[in-house]
Amino acid sequence: MKNKPYPFYQWDQAENIWTMLALAAKKYGDSDAYVFKKGKDTHSKSFAQFHREAHALAAYFINEGYKREKIAILGENSYEWILAWFGIVLSGNIAVPIDKLLQPEQIAFILGDTRASAIVYSKQCAEMVPSSIKGLRMEELSSFMVQGATVPDLTDKDDTCLIIYTSGTTGIGKGVPLTQDNLCFDTQALSMIAEFKGRNLFVLPLYHVFAFQGVLVFLLEGQTTCISAGLKRIAKEMEEYKPYDYAMVPLFVETMYAKVMDNARQQGKEKQLKFLMKVSLALYAVGIDIRRKLFKTVLDAFGGNLTNIMCGGAPLDKMYTKAFRAFGINIMIGYGITECAPVITGNRNHYYRDGSVGQPLPGAQFRTDAPDGKSEGELYVKGRMVMHGYYNNDEATREAFDGGWFKTGDYGYIDRDGFIFLTGRKKNIIILSNGKNLYPEELELQLMKEPAICEVVVYEDNRQVAAEIFPDYDWLMENGVKRVREHLEMVVEHFNKQLPPYKTITKIKLRDVGFPKTSTQKIKRQTKEAASA
Repeated sequence: MKNKPYPFYQWDQAENIWTMLALAAKKYGDSDAYVFKKGKDTHSKSFAQFHREAHALAAYFINEGYKREKIAILGENSYEWILAWFGIVLSGNIAVPIDKLLQPEQIAFILGDTRASAIVYSKQCAEMVPSSIKGLRMEELSSFMVQGATVPDLTDKDDTCLIIYTSGTTGIGKGVPLTQDNLCFDTQALSMIAEFKGRNLFVLPLYHVFAFQGVLVFLLEGQTTCISAGLKRIAKEMEEYKPYDYAMVPLFVETMYAKVMDNARQQGKEKQLKFLMKVSLALYAVGIDIRRKLFKTVLDAFGGNLTNIMCGGAPLDKMYTKAFRAFGINIMIGYGITECAPVITGNRNHYYRDGSVGQPLPGAQFRTDAPDGKSEGELYVKGRMVMHGYYNNDEATREAFDGGWFKTGDYGYIDRDGFIFLTGRKKNIIILSNGKNLYPEELELQLMKEPAICEVVVYEDNRQVAAEIFPDYDWLMENGVKRVREHLEMVVEHFNKQLPPYKTITKIKLRDVGFPKTSTQKIKRQTKEAASA
């Protein structure tokens, strides 16, 4: 099919959350907005019902005397979590989502830093709520009465409606205040480049802004969101809900691909599958699309309807986008950062570049700090989706901006068609003894293709390039590998032969367990001092 520019999709414009919700309720009415499980029973809420219940909850907060207060949310993904967020925001208050994987002292820090006056929590997270914070009111998610009045539009587009703490890979992040305009502008910009046509399966943690941006996009586009009951249930939920769309992080894509290939390998059909994938892509390139017929069995494992995957949060090798395109599934790789509400670039349904994170969203401007503004350098961005500054941290705000440009901390370049390619994270760059820069992500992506490697982090150790590896012990066992270190040393030695001498890995360290990860499944990278200890 043609991979060329085409007009943006058009959607209703809303300058705040109140208006966006009202438009969705009016336009989609009795269509299902949310589907979810309560025990073994399946429940649904229409767009009109959700509108009424969100307003009723907002009225509750107002009647309880909450006014421009910070109200935290702590709990697992649920319909009530989403309802709580909208109720807080519609009532003119500020939502503070909290990662339920944080330690108690980290949760206490966020509550103290924001001076939250209340916390809304689920039963499962009740014990995580600090009891030492004076004046903190506690509300249980399941106790809300959602009957009654609606509320008028109490908010301005420039009002802060969300403070979210970045999931830092080296510790607790900074507080990022986002306004109504930040979120609504980014939602509409993302919807202009990406179209979704069916129900979606929602699994990403709601306390991360990438996940919640998905909630807003599906609301704007009128899509049914099926709320997953947890990672262990995804396979059954795929079969039951038969989703068309899926928002996920790269680790989920890699896991799905591995399962497809493992099944083919067990049936002795791996070579046949890879051959058909090449044929599928070749035919698709000349306008013959029989992908979903060729790979019906593969697609049936994902429910049969899966068409689009919106993916971001970490690097994803282009081999996966090509593989899923061969199956008939379009992976739309994007790039975002919490401070930008968060999505700022994206590949489109029918206009993309493999290996790229796409073009800037409408309204986002990009340049690098290179002299020509396009060659490799740190990426700078400006636009209405960009925050105004960190919460209670003027020093960090000054460091993050260059004039009106936000410094992303990511290195990359912009090609002649405006597609952006990331090369590495600024704080992870290894400066070698010869003065050259090495991006560890580049080596990590390539090493992850080795079946014996499950996870890897490349870092500097006494001016040498080292790799800490979590082996795929299941694969090693299945293939009769008993001397794990010796095998991995051979793998790395072979890998090094494909690299220029200055990039070669000279040390390896093995792990018995996987790396600690953030809520979006990014590996928490150690400091150089810790890594070399």
